[in-house]
Amino acid sequence: MASVQVTLPASPVLPPAKVTGVKAKVHKGKAKITWRVVSGATSYRVRISKPGGKKFKAWKTTSKGVFTARVHKGKKYKVQIVAVGAGGRGPAATVRFRG
Repeated sequence: MASVQVTLPASPVLPPAKVTGVKAKVHKGKAKITWRVVSGATSYRVRISKPGGKKFKAWKTTSKGVFTARVHKGKKYKVQIVAVGAGGRGPAATVRFRG
C-alpha cells in the first residue's frame, strides 16, 4: 500500500501586537519613555516629535522597552512606538506628554 503525504501551508507569521503601557517621565530636560515589552518583538522603532508635537524626528531602533530623548521644559511632545518582529511592524502606539 502506498503512503500519502499531505503538506499543510505554513501559518503566516504575524507582526507583533501594539505596544502598551507607554509612560513618559521627564527630569532635567530628558524624557525617559518606557513601555511593556511585546511577545514576538525583536526590536522597537521609536520616534519623538519636535517641540509642539506636529513634526517628528527620524525613527530610532532599540531592543529594550526604554528610550530617552532631550526635551524642552513646558513644550508639548508626542512619541510613537512600534514593535518589530519576524512578521514585520506592528501598529503604532502614540502618547502625548509635556517636557
